[in-house]
Amino acid sequence: MIILIMASISGPALLFTQTAIASIEGQGGGTTTNDTETTTSTAAPTVPDNGTQRVAVGGGNITMSINQFSPQTVEIQPGESVTFFAPNGSTEVHNVIFDLSNGTTISDIGVPFTLPSAVLGGEVPTTAAEELLPAPPYNLGEPIIQNMGDGTQAIVGLNKVAFYPAVVDQYGNVAYLDEEELSNQMLQMEQAFEQGASMPSPLSASHTMGGTESVVSSGIVLDVNSFAVLTPGEEFPPPQYPFLDSFTVTFSQPGTYDYFCAFHPGMSGQVVVSGDSG
Repeated sequence: MIILIMASISGPALLFTQTAIASIEGQGGGTTTNDTETTTSTAAPTVPDNGTQRVAVGGGNITMSINQFSPQTVEIQPGESVTFFAPNGSTEVHNVIFDLSNGTTISDIGVPFTLPSAVLGGEVPTTAAEELLPAPPYNLGEPIIQNMGDGTQAIVGLNKVAFYPAVVDQYGNVAYLDEEELSNQMLQMEQAFEQGASMPSPLSASHTMGGTESVVSSGIVLDVNSFAVLTPGEEFPPPQYPFLDSFTVTFSQPGTYDYFCAFHPGMSGQVVVSGDSG
């Protein structure tokens, strides 16, 4: 599955620091983030509805790359939302990254990790995710830990922040959006797969900007139904991380929020949240 996904990426990974930085008016203070629940995605209108704008994330496939957001720039009012969605027929892997760290975040899709000297040559502790640290110069990244059937853990050297819906605060603390709910739904997919169902159900997640974020990541955004054309006639095995059909961000503060896809250099967009003065 990992090889299949990485084969669909058309260019080298983009460092988080290689993107434009969002300029946000009034960010800061004691406001905390407000993460809403993840729900199974449903079809949404292609025009703004109830203050929500929709942005298509990519749209290419294995033979034709469309590595852009459409539209690239949207303008909304405070309290309104933007839903990033995978267009029907798209089979390329994308994500949506908001870097609000003023250029201090150094990260990537795949990050090298170091083990403390106390466990080198010995047994890796059960809290491997906490012991593994990004190797310099990287300062943001966590490995994907996969629980194996024999009770052991497999460490995947991919940056979990890029593959899961996540929020990183100004102190570097990482919180994964609705991780338990997404894990439960992924478990249901695995059980359905074992019973003969060939396709996972689309998932969605959402986040409300609270002013304390340094990075917001959608994780993988992909049209799973169209992705099956890469392996016609074969079953679609459950992934080890969620594939989102859509990711919704609500903006409460006026400002300009730049975002990008970490898998495709040059793929970027902008959300402009207008103030009362327009």
